[in-house]
Amino acid sequence: GGLTLGIRPEGVLVRHDAAPGYIPVEANIIEPLGSFDIVDLKVGSTMLRARTKAGYVSGPGEKVHVRIDPEQAHFFDTTSCKSLGVRL
Repeated sequence: GGLTLGIRPEGVLVRHDAAPGYIPVEANIIEPLGSFDIVDLKVGSTMLRARTKAGYVSGPGEKVHVRIDPEQAHFFDTTSCKSLGVRL
């Protein structure tokens, strides 16, 4: 079986400017939820979901930079979908 990385939206760190360890992405869909937004981001052909403060990403097409908070990463067996209990 393979290995799948699981990350919750709050484990995706978003910033406007480039910084070491961050990759450039493009906002696709923004879902306002009061004091915060859930933002779907295009990472190549993959979508990544992030949680940001309300209005931090202004709209679809905006370029931002992201990285994964390794303390919030979870690994799963791709075949069984069971957590491996491994954290970074």
